[in-house]
Amino acid sequence: MNLDEDNIGYLSKIQGMDKPQIPTTKEKKEIREEKNNMEKEIVENHKKVAESLYSYDEKKANSFGNKITKSINYLELVAKILPNFRFILTGTQKQEIVKILYTYPNKLLYFMLKDINEHYDEIIDEILKSTPTTRKGKLITKGMVAKELQNQSIAYILSIYDFIASTSTSNSKTMTDLNRLDYFNYEENINYRMQNVMMEENVGNFHAMANKAEKIYKDAKLDISKQMVTLIVRKYFLCHDIVITGEAQHVLDVFFQKNEEQKKAIRMLQAKNRIVKK
Repeated sequence: MNLDEDNIGYLSKIQGMDKPQIPTTKEKKEIREEKNNMEKEIVENHKKVAESLYSYDEKKANSFGNKITKSINYLELVAKILPNFRFILTGTQKQEIVKILYTYPNKLLYFMLKDINEHYDEIIDEILKSTPTTRKGKLITKGMVAKELQNQSIAYILSIYDFIASTSTSNSKTMTDLNRLDYFNYEENINYRMQNVMMEENVGNFHAMANKAEKIYKDAKLDISKQMVTLIVRKYFLCHDIVITGEAQHVLDVFFQKNEEQKKAIRMLQAKNRIVKK
């Protein structure tokens, strides 16, 4: 998948971008609770996941879903190598792992999304055959379905990027390796740059994350790229505690301060943060 080349065309069919809202204090609390529950579930299901990773079912081996599952498990395995065994890896081995962590997720996403792209109109027509309506009884249009398909795809792409980023990053040393996009001469590819911003977000490097995200936002050719990098920045404010002054205020101005409603939301969040600190 390459956003610069727009080779999954349905992702950019709808021009303009949704305006993600600055996260509220309630959302920040909910995300912490959700992460705690996820960690408990991971521990409880660790044995089951390990058995699934190394099991082989010949009947399922060639199924679409099984290929995706195995691919994600493979990616997880590779992603864990860098933080866990960095000290014994050679320079060449690090280069190969870093290359896989950037390129393979996009190969997987292309494999998953190309069928939707090829049958885009058929999929939407099939959904609209039954003349669906919203909960309030409003008739669902082709534009509404297309927009929802686009948004769900963005969410899925970012979740894959985030999964790899959270698994492969642990400290500044691993980020030193992951920042070496020149290992494979793709430092200007917007997909890889976006993944790199997600890695900086996961390790909590606000300054690096902010600078790289703002440059991507300015360089992006497609609205969908701008929306995706804005959502990564939003995740930083959602998952990390940061005082909204100076550089943080500048980042909010760049990505969120588009109208009076947004300005009010930001001021409210700042006030709530001050109250919590007291």
